[in-house]
Amino acid sequence: MANSNFDFLTEKWPILANLGETAERNVYTDPNTTLMKLRVFAETLTKYVLAYEEIKETFDTKQIDRINALRRDGLISPELE
Repeated sequence: MANSNFDFLTEKWPILANLGETAERNVYTDPNTTLMKLRVFAETLTKYVLAYEEIKETFDTKQIDRINALRRDGLISPELE
């Protein structure tokens, strides 16, 4: 897709760019796909942040656990809560 809003992610995070582009491309034709891709986008993004911040997670870590870990470490601003 040309001129995706997620193109800026391509160089460093191609997986995120692809997920965002797919969500964007399907927003009007297949909204269920868009919602699923955005969920995976958010989960992948939080995994990247945890890895960058060297916060360990286990194989059974849920998304809410990741968000709570980021909140505990002060990495989520009050505006995002």
